[in-house]
Amino acid sequence: MFGSALGKGARRRVTTAVVALAAGAALVACGPVKAGAAAIVGDDRITTAELDKRVAQWHEAIKGTELEGQLDQIAAMRVQRPNEVPDLRLPRDMLNQLILFRLADTLAERRGVTISRSETDAYMQKNRSTLPRDVLVTPLPPSETQAYVRFSLISDKFLGPMPQVRSQEELDAELQKRWQRLTALLRPIAEDIGVTADPRYGDFQPSSLRLVETDDRLSRAG
Repeated sequence: MFGSALGKGARRRVTTAVVALAAGAALVACGPVKAGAAAIVGDDRITTAELDKRVAQWHEAIKGTELEGQLDQIAAMRVQRPNEVPDLRLPRDMLNQLILFRLADTLAERRGVTISRSETDAYMQKNRSTLPRDVLVTPLPPSETQAYVRFSLISDKFLGPMPQVRSQEELDAELQKRWQRLTALLRPIAEDIGVTADPRYGDFQPSSLRLVETDDRLSRAG
């Protein structure tokens, strides 16, 4: 996966910059998103309950780990937004990642690209020592590990394997290039099928594949 401000573990796995929404909040009945939906990607509905459940699973999964109590540090690994509401960071990032998964699945389907069980198993075996932490830092709960791996494999099939790099600077530059190439592939998909999110969680921008905080104070305040 990808991003412009990722932690070392996530960068090594080419983790995507993510953006998501507020946990535990009911949707405001405004905008194009139906009540109960955090976002709609094409005909696929990501419900608020679904998002809340994954946020709760994430918090449960980090208990007793080095990540417990480090939400600010984890957020610092990713893109920061001016005047961001702190309570919205984790769910917004998580929702953005779920949106990217669905866009990548649509891209793969349209291009006839498939991911086999053996490819998934091989990836998980190869990265078994770092995968659990990488998933949590993305941020996603363990229940999304298969989706994380599938997204990574789809990305590799379109972009090719990561080249060898000799420094952190080279790694960052390469990841930025890959993210730009992936954005160029997913942007037309997002524009074609449409992506909408509840205003309290932000406005999804196909140009950057990110949820951008809106000025809708009523929606954001809940």
